[in-house]
Amino acid sequence: RKKAREAGCFCKLTDPYCPWQNRAEGEIREVKRLAGRWMVRSRSQRRLWDHCIELASLVRSHTAHDMYQLQGQVPETIMMGQTADISFICEFPWYDWVYYHESLSQFPDDKVCLGRYLGPTEPEVGSVLTAKILKANGEVVRRNTFRHLKREEFDSDDNRRERESYDVNVKKRLGEPLSESELTPTFDVAAVTPEYEVYDDEEHDHVSTPDVDDLVNATNSEYDPEGYDGYITAQVLLPKGDEYKVGTVVNRRIDADGKPLGKSNENPILDTREYEVEFADGDVLEYAANVIAENLYAQVDADGRRYILMDSIIDHKKDSHATSKDDEFVEVKGKRVRRMTTKGWKLCVQWKDGSTSWEPLKNVKESNPVEVAEYAVAQKIVTEPAFAWWVPFTLKKRTRIIAAVNSRYLLKSHKFGVELPKSIKEALAIDQ
Repeated sequence: RKKAREAGCFCKLTDPYCPWQNRAEGEIREVKRLAGRWMVRSRSQRRLWDHCIELASLVRSHTAHDMYQLQGQVPETIMMGQTADISFICEFPWYDWVYYHESLSQFPDDKVCLGRYLGPTEPEVGSVLTAKILKANGEVVRRNTFRHLKREEFDSDDNRRERESYDVNVKKRLGEPLSESELTPTFDVAAVTPEYEVYDDEEHDHVSTPDVDDLVNATNSEYDPEGYDGYITAQVLLPKGDEYKVGTVVNRRIDADGKPLGKSNENPILDTREYEVEFADGDVLEYAANVIAENLYAQVDADGRRYILMDSIIDHKKDSHATSKDDEFVEVKGKRVRRMTTKGWKLCVQWKDGSTSWEPLKNVKESNPVEVAEYAVAQKIVTEPAFAWWVPFTLKKRTRIIAAVNSRYLLKSHKFGVELPKSIKEALAIDQ
């Protein structure tokens, strides 16, 4: 507690059933999302979720975030008062194959055993490089002598059969691996990284929205703009403390008698209404209508689509629609050329506001080509058909591209802060 107070951290209790009062909720959400992506990607068992959460928390606490209070440092450095060490978490990914030394074995050939990496041990156990290793029988042991599988070992038939036997034994002991379809009920909705669909018209009977003037004439009443409040449910980037955060307009502010504060006006400058805006970390703050309007219209293009800034790319995945290496080339006018497609690939992007979402590769490639190309090289996926046809050219011309490209990403799932329905059913659900 003394170290926490010296670092500017103080204990504070929240009201019962009010999690939004805890500013750590947003970071807890991102830790859950990170752990969920790791477990689905590695096909690790559901019962290992606690080890994965611990490793995800360590990685997040040793990662620099776009927060003024951190002053460019990682949270661990600010909390402990000394430069954070990342050597014990940077070399092995979650559930990676490893060979560890088993000194209890009676035979020399059996002293090197196959296992899975579950992250570093507790601080009070062993040295800083001691890790938790999952054995084939489902037990977790602590070892400080372990290594990666060599490439020739990983490609050998004997090692492949050993890995298959290992997975079968672990499945018998710990159950089935976690799948993406099970992620939501296993954890909660906040643990699933959102995946927005691009708005597209569907084939259906045209249903026209009644015009405001028609409704006024039908009811013989005067037009009341309060009944057509366009700010409610809008998502807008607003100033919050020393930074900007995305918030959702949830309610009009009311006085002690239950009457709405302020009066609307067609001129946003003269609009005196006040609103409550809820942010991802649970905070609910009050903003005037003209502040919301100013920030909303400053962040959208002529069609009402909001521009957002990318912080980094943190993960990737592909589905069954992705082009395989066997189908990478196609003949065009007698010449064998690469198939120019990014279909089936998605990147997990972390935005400047701290949130994450899955975005199609084709969209991120257009807004941030150099960052995507460098990520592909770092993750050793540059030989995949979706990257091989454009990444080498992009890296060769990176200086000219950086000078010319507009690195703002166009968010196509919202217009003027309002979510776009993709069907009549979704439109009715949003209205409700």
